[in-house]
Amino acid sequence: MKDQQKAHQQYRQTSEQTAAPEEQVISLLQEAIKQIQKGKTAIDCGERAERNESLVQAQAYVLSLIPFVDDQTVEGERIISLYGYANRLLIRANLESDGMLLQEVEELLLWLRADWKVALSNRRKKYVGDFI
Repeated sequence: MKDQQKAHQQYRQTSEQTAAPEEQVISLLQEAIKQIQKGKTAIDCGERAERNESLVQAQAYVLSLIPFVDDQTVEGERIISLYGYANRLLIRANLESDGMLLQEVEELLLWLRADWKVALSNRRKKYVGDFI
């Protein structure tokens, strides 16, 4: 069983390292969303330590998105601003135990994830079209 878990972990690491940038961004957004959902549950249950841990992890995922953005473009600057806004909301939600702020940041990240999925789909269509 331990060997199977190790093999699965190794496979996952290799997949993450070889994934397209869009896939990596989508994965990071998904993990941030999961942590936000854990944080919302922790707020509802009054679990301060769990809330803090989940929301700090969500912040780390959000901040790790920034290197994927071309900050030399207007669009890139706007995306970085959105990531900064999401991070500030996460900080406030954690300090204030505010589920409504978490709902707002979750909706923002879901919207961004949907856009990145479109970008990935367009990229795949482009490359598949090149081979046909």
